[in-house]
Amino acid sequence: VKSAFDPKNLLNPTKIIPLPPEGADKLPDSPPTVLKRLGGAEAEGVAETIKAVRTAVAEKKGIRIAGTGTFNGLGNVLSKESVVIDSLKMTDFIEYDQDNQFITVGSGVTLAALQEKLGQQNQWLPLRPPFGTTTTTIGSIVATAEVGPERLAYGAPRDMLLGLQYIDSSGSMVSAGGKVVKNVAGYDMTRLLTGSMGTLGFITEATWKIATRSEICKQLSGSGSLEACFAAGLKIVNSNLLAALVTIKPKSGQATLQVGFEGLGLVVDSQIERCAEVMKGSGLNLAEAEVYPIVEGFLAPAFASIWEAPFVFQADFVIKHGAEFVGQLSQAATPAEVLLDVAGGRIYAGFEALTGNQWSALDGVATKYMGHCKLLKASEEFGKEHDLFGSSRPDWRLSHMIKNALDPDNVFGPGALPGRV
Repeated sequence: VKSAFDPKNLLNPTKIIPLPPEGADKLPDSPPTVLKRLGGAEAEGVAETIKAVRTAVAEKKGIRIAGTGTFNGLGNVLSKESVVIDSLKMTDFIEYDQDNQFITVGSGVTLAALQEKLGQQNQWLPLRPPFGTTTTTIGSIVATAEVGPERLAYGAPRDMLLGLQYIDSSGSMVSAGGKVVKNVAGYDMTRLLTGSMGTLGFITEATWKIATRSEICKQLSGSGSLEACFAAGLKIVNSNLLAALVTIKPKSGQATLQVGFEGLGLVVDSQIERCAEVMKGSGLNLAEAEVYPIVEGFLAPAFASIWEAPFVFQADFVIKHGAEFVGQLSQAATPAEVLLDVAGGRIYAGFEALTGNQWSALDGVATKYMGHCKLLKASEEFGKEHDLFGSSRPDWRLSHMIKNALDPDNVFGPGALPGRV
């Protein structure tokens, strides 16, 4: 990492983790002793993965990391022959401290299993990934960093992740972070691996800070024109209302604004009343407020419908341009389903078909509104011909430098990163 950020070693040249002793670059003969604290299946899974990584390096092959398969196609098509290694044996609940509110689990634990475990103590991991809320694994959540509109209230995976362990491209086990938020060890490898799409290492376990479940969750919806819904949504986001999420579903020239509130019952009811006033003031037709489950939220059906499409598009942009972006999106290509995260400045859309010219047009729309886009899902044929992260951006260069520093043999997800690196 030091060589990627400071190749000439100009910044604090002596203030860095000491160089390893001579011969330390040689691979150890046996798995690290940290395996002793794990259960049988977990330890077996980690040991097998270490062996598989070393074999892939020796045979000059790549590795594609898999969990339950929700995001197997995420990222660009791999550029060399690769073996698939999954985390399905890494399902231990390694440590759980309900009083200090943290938990350490294997990367193969599904989010549904984790939420069920935490629910026994009225706790949860406050994440609702847009796709695969029940089936996605903890490792996938870290690797993709995917987060839903609830980020407004709870933050993203990188905000809740305290530490992790991973296997690097030499087949060695690396620990990063710990059980507290403070990090004084130097480079924050925990957050560096978050969102790396399995291209920097194989995550074996993760430690999370968790939260007490809200007493109640309610959503209020109002319908009207897209412009009216977006104006009301912006007012809510910029007000002192404590919304957990603010989303819009456009459909045939009209739209539905949905706002969720989560917390104590009396507080939520008060917030709903004030939110209703804002919606009415914007000319929206209100529906009755509805209670929704805390783990699944109320957007799971909408996200499931989008994911059914052969092509799934995601774009981030400057929030104030949300209504314009939706209009331009429909001109570039016709989406089957659209969901707009007002607070996050993010849009999701499913397309039944997409040509190269349409993809370029969508990328142009994102650029026009000072944003960027990617395809979360596309056909393999399309991926072979097009970069699924759109047109090249200057920040990609730093990603490539970090990749080269941490995975010089290009073992993990070769070619998956933006720019096909």
